[in-house]
Amino acid sequence: MKKNNLFSEFDPVSEKQWKHKIHADLKGADYNETLIWQSGEGIDVRPFYMADSEEFSYSSKHPEAWRIGQRIASGDDFPKDLEVIIIKISEADEVPQALIEKAMSQGLFLHLEMGFLSQEYIGRVEGIIGDYANFALNVDLLGNVSRTGNWYKNNAEDHAILQFLLQHSKATYVCSVDTGLFQNAGANRIQQLAYGLLQANEYLNFGEQHGLNPKPFVFKSAIDGNYFFEIAKLRALRWLWDTLAAEYGLHTTCHIIAEPSLRNKTTLDYNTNLLRSTMECMSAINGGADTIVNRPYDSHFKYENDFSSRIALNQLRILKHESYLDKVINPADGAYYIENLTEQLAQKALSLFKELEASGGYYQHLRSGMLQKKIKEQAQTQASDFEAGTEKLVGVNAYMNEEDSVMDQLDFSPFLQKEARKTEVEPIVTKRLASRLEKTRMKDG
Repeated sequence: MKKNNLFSEFDPVSEKQWKHKIHADLKGADYNETLIWQSGEGIDVRPFYMADSEEFSYSSKHPEAWRIGQRIASGDDFPKDLEVIIIKISEADEVPQALIEKAMSQGLFLHLEMGFLSQEYIGRVEGIIGDYANFALNVDLLGNVSRTGNWYKNNAEDHAILQFLLQHSKATYVCSVDTGLFQNAGANRIQQLAYGLLQANEYLNFGEQHGLNPKPFVFKSAIDGNYFFEIAKLRALRWLWDTLAAEYGLHTTCHIIAEPSLRNKTTLDYNTNLLRSTMECMSAINGGADTIVNRPYDSHFKYENDFSSRIALNQLRILKHESYLDKVINPADGAYYIENLTEQLAQKALSLFKELEASGGYYQHLRSGMLQKKIKEQAQTQASDFEAGTEKLVGVNAYMNEEDSVMDQLDFSPFLQKEARKTEVEPIVTKRLASRLEKTRMKDG
């Protein structure tokens, strides 16, 4: 049977012909002012993209599958279909041996997420894990300084422990970088990527100075509601890691843990967070995250509870088992718009990285307060757009339910609580975009 190519019936249309047609349909209106808009990163978004107008240097290997993950605080019980568990450990007390052994028996990938740094404690954990390969320590010295303003112990002791772990740990991943901190504080995507790459560079450079073989990294990323830009952000992150790692002779992919942003979550009309987080998880999937952890829709004002935790997990289950979003590897590959966004984000972030690295690197700029200042400026621009109504959050500054009241449902305040304490550097503070407006409406209500 002869196969007919339906597209052979149509003549190809060039970019010039498309633009001519668009200009005609605009009837005198300015093309640039009417159809091109600019993102917070300074990227001009055009009305159409074509293969013959683009030249991409972007290329990166995506994971063959994404895994459903969840944070486990204590105990040894977790859902049977989990593929990754992130063990939250807040105190250097008892090692959750039963939880670790159960996870290993089921072949799960194990991530540690510790609120402290202890060589002795990690040694006890690794004594249980043994030669089990699928685990990550996720040591993040610079992330802790950025978040809290202080080292775990001090600069010298922290790096001495890191050196020991890089030299002796059997973990696949020792270091991690949390770019989600920047996103939730209001940084734009170029800042998130560049600052994260700066941190990774300092860890790699530290290892090289001490004659240690480099290891791949875990990157933690927060995903907001701009669907296509967030897909491109994760793809750009992989490209940037591959570019940096190659400079240190490392040709191993990074591991990306993605979760929905906190910055755009609302307390008023909070059920809309379910829709936001679903779309954000889809961006993470199509962007090539290795592990996706969903944020319960009420986590910023309610203690962890079975209902919202189960709903969060079910969102991922639906995306995987009902929507079949695990059946195609790298579905965004070849999409001209996403490829263009990826290229621009990667190149702009690389330029910023080179500029900051040449003038002192991550910690130097953090200690000087420059990074905090730049993030605050970007956050203020976003906040101004939000209060002007240019940037919308349904239920807060758009399509508001004036009768909405959540005061009787709050387990704790959803607003930033200031804590006076002495810090070595100014911490980078996360803040929800809706906070000020919500505070005013709740007070007036």
